[in-house]
Amino acid sequence: MSSNRINLREVALSLFAGVFQTIDAETAVQNAVKLQKSQLHILEETIDLSDFSEICVVSFGKAAIPMAIGLDKILAGRITQGLVSAPKRNSRLSSNWKVFVGGHPVPNKSSLKAAKSTIELLEKANNPQSLVIFLISGGGSAMLELPKDEKISLKDLQKTNQILVNCGATINEINRFRRAISRIKGGGLSRVCPLARRVSLVISDTNAGDVKSVASGPTIEDLVSKNLVKEAIEIAEKYKFKNLQPKSVIEFLESNRDEKIEKTTTSNHSIYTLLDNQIAVESIAESAEKSGFITEIADELIENPIEEGCLKLVERLLDLRNKNKGKSVAIISGGEFVCPVRGSGIGGRNLETVLRCLLEVEKQTTEKLEFAILSGGTDGIDGNSPATGSVVDETTLKRAKELGFNPEEFLSNSDSYNFFRELGDMIVTGTTGTNVRDVRILLAR
Repeated sequence: MSSNRINLREVALSLFAGVFQTIDAETAVQNAVKLQKSQLHILEETIDLSDFSEICVVSFGKAAIPMAIGLDKILAGRITQGLVSAPKRNSRLSSNWKVFVGGHPVPNKSSLKAAKSTIELLEKANNPQSLVIFLISGGGSAMLELPKDEKISLKDLQKTNQILVNCGATINEINRFRRAISRIKGGGLSRVCPLARRVSLVISDTNAGDVKSVASGPTIEDLVSKNLVKEAIEIAEKYKFKNLQPKSVIEFLESNRDEKIEKTTTSNHSIYTLLDNQIAVESIAESAEKSGFITEIADELIENPIEEGCLKLVERLLDLRNKNKGKSVAIISGGEFVCPVRGSGIGGRNLETVLRCLLEVEKQTTEKLEFAILSGGTDGIDGNSPATGSVVDETTLKRAKELGFNPEEFLSNSDSYNFFRELGDMIVTGTTGTNVRDVRILLAR
């Protein structure tokens, strides 16, 4: 691929498409796990399967199906019982798997049924002769859920989750609130089967090193928080949504301010992160460099407020371009900007990121500039839209003005999807079967 022969929009799309080979969930499991006779090799660790009378597997999240398929192929009939909660069904799994279609971004009835079945499975597996393997990926917070208080209904859970994802809180704060009311999160699954040998294989959609936040840490206890319930109340007050929460949720939090969490042994539990956002970003950067771009990774922009993050991205791009006149440059970034919902439109973080960056380029440049800006969710879904993200170039605003579009009006109504839909600048992949957060690609020459 040569940046001198292909326009920058096509280069950006090619870089984005190429990363999915690197972050394929089924391949990640097969690369990390090998079986030689009775020896199960998981990265640097070896487990002798002859020590166990059963192998149970629980897989949940956006990458649940491909992760389960990958492990099922490796263990070749050795799995005693498997359970999956995923966005959709898949016929490639063998018959000893029980599959639920969990909800996302809010839990559904199957999310609760999957959680109850998981707890039953783990209670039976709570002995030293059981090997329990958890396959965990982003989205698992909603696809496997059960409240601590039975008075908290599914409708209440759905409302709580909707408030959380729209309030502007960071993913860490959202997960801390979720842990406070959930039997599953914050190590809840590990507490059900502390006697079993446990392994957690994780595809992370959180910050590097923050594996406890993936799916709100269902197998990993929160050792930092002193009191989850008090913290949840503080988060609700900070973002001014306490009075918006269902009565059952607030009553549970208020009556359990002094809750003490039972700690579980970690000596028989191994945790491995197979894929994360850093791997995706570095893969894109490497491809950009091979294509002749002078490339920098903007790794300081993980969870910035979206306005600040877009401003800094464009500043980095223009600075790199000004230092390398006549050459092709690239800024690669990842993570998730904090993007509160301001209106009733259709959109998401990635669509809004592209639109905001586009406006920043117009504000900050007076000379003619050839550029492309792409932002996309590696799970294939952006907010409440059917899009993955969007890609724009120096022609986009001109085309928008010809249609009579005012970009600021679309931003104020959180309606970036309809802005890009009319222009034909959307990226639509459908669900990808993996999830390592968002990636952003900014190119110029």
